[in-house]
Parts: sequence; C-alpha cells; structure tokens
Amino acid sequence: MTKLVAGWLAAAVLLTCVGCAYDRRSSLAAARGSVRRVTEEDLAHSPLTVSVGDVSTDGRTAHVRGTIVNESHLPVSGVRYVVTIMTVGNQRVLDTFRREVDTTLDPGESKRVALDVVSTYWSAGPTRFTVVASPVELGGEAVAPPADWK
Repeated sequence: MTKLVAGWLAAAVLLTCVGCAYDRRSSLAAARGSVRRVTEEDLAHSPLTVSVGDVSTDGRTAHVRGTIVNESHLPVSGVRYVVTIMTVGNQRVLDTFRREVDTTLDPGESKRVALDVVSTYWSAGPTRFTVVASPVELGGEAVAPPADWK
C-alpha cells in the first residue's frame, strides 16, 4: 500500500514538473517571437540600434542579450535603455524597465548588450517586448532623456 501511494505521489510530482517546464518553454518561445526591429521612426529619435539575439527567463527575470550599434557619425557616451513589456493582442503596456549604462560607442561601433529585466509579467502569459536605446551624450553634447524616462 505504501509503495502504491509513493508511486502516485511520484507521478503527480513528475507531471507537475513537466507542466511547469512546458509553460516556461512556451513563454520563452512567445517572448522570442515578439521582438520587433527598430524602425526608421525610432532612428529619427536615436542613432542607436538594438538587436536582441537571445532571451531566457526564470519567470521573474528576463536575461536579454544582443548588440547595440551606433549608427551616428558622432561618438556616444552613456546609453539609456527602455524595455517595454506589453500584451500580445492589444499591445497594452504592462511594465516598463529603465536602465542607464555608462559605456562609450564610437561611430559605427557595435557592442554587446546584457540586460536583466525584472518583472512579474514574464510569467503572466504571452507577452511581447521592445528594447529602445538612446544616448546620454552624442558628440559631447547632452541629449534629453526619452519622454517616458523617470
């Protein structure tokens, strides 16, 4: 009788773990499929282009990895990143993550991006996100922060 109960308990634990792993993989696939390219309109406001290459999440923190390129003919000093998390269907904004990084980019230079974005919405279901970067200084001149910078 004890072996039967232990067997049922082990099966329940195994099915729960498999279900959790499946949800995590589907959320990750949805996140990877929702990354959008930076448009010409975005470039009109910032000479920086961000390309996301990899995203992994534990349900609370998304580890976003990629590259940033300075498309300007002027050097950049400091970068402000804004990550916006939104719903898939109606694109309602759920959360916004802001981070300023002390880095320099020469004209045309590309560097690695590593952002750890903490939000409870990563595990709340299918979401999409955008990453937009803007310079702190461009050619030695201070650049006004984005309108949604707080």
